[in-house]
Amino acid sequence: MTRVATSSKHPLLWAIVAMDTPVSNALLAPRLKSASRVRCSTNLQRGAETRHRLGRALALQLLAQTGPGPWNVETTQRGKPIAIGKGGERHISISHTGSLVAAAVSIDGPIGIDIEWQNPARDFVGLATAAFGQSEVRAVAIEGLKAFYRTWTVREAISKATGKGLEEALDRIDRTPDALVDGAWAVSQGTWLIGHDVFNSDFSLALALQLSSDDATKAMIATPIASSRFEIECQ
Repeated sequence: MTRVATSSKHPLLWAIVAMDTPVSNALLAPRLKSASRVRCSTNLQRGAETRHRLGRALALQLLAQTGPGPWNVETTQRGKPIAIGKGGERHISISHTGSLVAAAVSIDGPIGIDIEWQNPARDFVGLATAAFGQSEVRAVAIEGLKAFYRTWTVREAISKATGKGLEEALDRIDRTPDALVDGAWAVSQGTWLIGHDVFNSDFSLALALQLSSDDATKAMIATPIASSRFEIECQ
């Protein structure tokens, strides 16, 4: 069993779950044929398949808070997930890195979420030069690793929200707002709300959200990104 431990009136809900924890096991149990009697303390096998299932399960848990189900997660031709239910369509996004899985649901407009472990062994200067815009490359040259992963997750989140994928993430056009501060929203390209934060000291998480009205955008930008995060607990 799981329950949502916090509530939110925002058009966006997002959550992070670690694998092989009571919460992740409880979310996965109903969706594994061989795990009908799995309890919160049970360890489930890691792997890409498990991360994929956990991402879907986490998204469905968030969808349940936005309107009556059942909700079905489908995939567009470009691989972008979308949820269909009695309440209409919902924009969703899923990401995972290492032991963490993240999901986001928007009841208003396109949403993208990306989470990445800040791997210090990567050639982040070379990767930035090949993929980022000029201002973003300069930021990486000055700030190093943290700037690279902040920029990379932002670009990934935008590309997931638009459904364009790596084509957009690697297009060498500046997309990260200069005014972006960890934990707060900033505006990019006039219509996108961008949020970034660091978790467990070395995981970058970014959100890209496009709302349907200026009033909704102004209301959202006045809130910290943490205010739309849901904590899911076993009970």
